[in-house]
Amino acid sequence: MRKVTVIILLPIFLFGAVMPLQAKEDFARLPVLIKHFAKHRTEYSDLTFWAFLKLHYEKKAFSAHQSTHDHSNLPLKVPADHLHAPAQMEMISPFPVVPFYSVKPDYARPVHLRKAYSLIRYADIWQPPK
Repeated sequence: MRKVTVIILLPIFLFGAVMPLQAKEDFARLPVLIKHFAKHRTEYSDLTFWAFLKLHYEKKAFSAHQSTHDHSNLPLKVPADHLHAPAQMEMISPFPVVPFYSVKPDYARPVHLRKAYSLIRYADIWQPPK
């Protein structure tokens, strides 16, 4: 059951992640485009889908046809009002910024080798056997 759910939801998630918002909105308007094409097919039975697209998306043909139907909800007819650009936002913290003062730890002082091993008596260690 999990595999089926993943197989169904993964393409939807990937499509949503890759496509910009305006393209997703236009993709959601495709059923409106198909209904509008069916409406034109009832008026003109010999109209092909390519001719329909040319009629609605070519500038010259659309200017003559624009007043006959409502075309505001067709895909790619609404100007994009979304900004798809990387933007940098600064985070404004509601808490006051407290400066961080670091305390220098004791081990940061220089170590002198003579003092490090002062308890060991070298003369007792390095004597030849008697």
